[in-house]
Amino acid sequence: MAPPPHKTLAEMLEPRLWSMVVLAGLAASFPLVVTCTAIVALLQRLFGEAPETVPSNGKTAIVSGGKMTKSYVLIKQLKAQGCRVVLVETNKYWMVASRFSNCVDRFVTVPVPEKEPEAYVAAMVRLAEEEKADVFVPVTSPVASAYEARLNAALPAHCFSWSLPPDEVEALDDKVIYCRSAESLGLPVPVAHRVSSHAEVVAWNEKFAALAVAEPDAKHPRYIFKNLQYDSMHRLDLFTLPCAPAKLEAYLADPTITLNADNQWTVQTFIVGDEYSTCAICKDGKLLAFTDNAACLSCFNYVPARNDKLREWVATFVAARNLSGVACFDFIIGDDGVPYSIECNPRASSNIANFYNHKGLGAVLANPESNLFDKTIEPLPGVVETYWLFAEVMAFFSKPSLTTFAAVFDALFHKKDAYYDPRDPLPSLAQLYVHLPTLLARNIYTGNKWAKIDPCIGKMTEENGD
Repeated sequence: MAPPPHKTLAEMLEPRLWSMVVLAGLAASFPLVVTCTAIVALLQRLFGEAPETVPSNGKTAIVSGGKMTKSYVLIKQLKAQGCRVVLVETNKYWMVASRFSNCVDRFVTVPVPEKEPEAYVAAMVRLAEEEKADVFVPVTSPVASAYEARLNAALPAHCFSWSLPPDEVEALDDKVIYCRSAESLGLPVPVAHRVSSHAEVVAWNEKFAALAVAEPDAKHPRYIFKNLQYDSMHRLDLFTLPCAPAKLEAYLADPTITLNADNQWTVQTFIVGDEYSTCAICKDGKLLAFTDNAACLSCFNYVPARNDKLREWVATFVAARNLSGVACFDFIIGDDGVPYSIECNPRASSNIANFYNHKGLGAVLANPESNLFDKTIEPLPGVVETYWLFAEVMAFFSKPSLTTFAAVFDALFHKKDAYYDPRDPLPSLAQLYVHLPTLLARNIYTGNKWAKIDPCIGKMTEENGD
């Protein structure tokens, strides 16, 4: 393996300086935000409706992925059902905002699964036995999905896991296998080819270019070239084929792009249209809960799209494969109005934030042994857009204008911050003044180049990140 390229002084300083700037901005905002939060919480306590008293249902639920907003959504859902809630995260993210929620009865850190898989499984099994847990709800990162799926066979028999089985996780996470599986069911998907070397990519590029020359009047599709594994730094590239040989050569020369039998990529039809994300919770092939949203590359705003075609596509796929667990299906609806599923992520989507005022999601998760609902649970009519205050403010300072200022104002008064709850104010404060500052302080120490700070998944998109 070649040694990492030597960084210049400017390359070492730039990410650290940006981290310092953002950290200073958070520090400056601290008095105002804390004061406003305290006032609103006090007014809610004095004049708002008293919180509903929920009796214990005698069940204990373990929720992983504590750094992610979706875990905060789920712990609130499960607590509203009367569950004892145990929140889990890896040792690296001990400072997660959700641990400060009044919905959390216990917070536990465990080994990083991809680094210490045996220790991770042992820690989770021990926790489930200690707590006599009834339900495990995985809120996993892409790299950890396969490890959390292994818990299905390891957890005590009395603890139901909402993870898909390991073989399904592996198959659905592979974009090529997934597309071919959906195609065999007659469901619309793009054409996908697997590539394992630079030579194969070059060969496909030459083939596509030759077809364009041979049939100049025909309409030939473009193809997106992307990693089959989760790639935090290159997932936004949208590099397409065919292209000039020199352009492809320059792209493949990037030392951060690894392409071999162990790290395969795909060449997939590039479909032009509007992108959507969906999240499905299913059991024995039945779609129990579903939500969708219009998506973008860095999605920090969620509101249900309520597209029947997307729900029908997912319900058909889930039933055909008799799936049990949680999965996210991504789509592009082309100019022809047909929903093409471009990939499946066998884990929860952040768009479950759409259920912020619907207890049905928690009822489904807390009661896997029963068939509570005759139809699929979806977000309630009238839900407003979910956002993250940090993301809105960062967007304003990145491109200050009346438009971006108006967006911040609109968010504050007409939308739902994913973390803020006047009856549970500490997580929103902890995200801004404990969780994110810890990430920034680490970056000042490591000096990793970073692309964005993601308050939704609680991580920085950075080189050498997870």
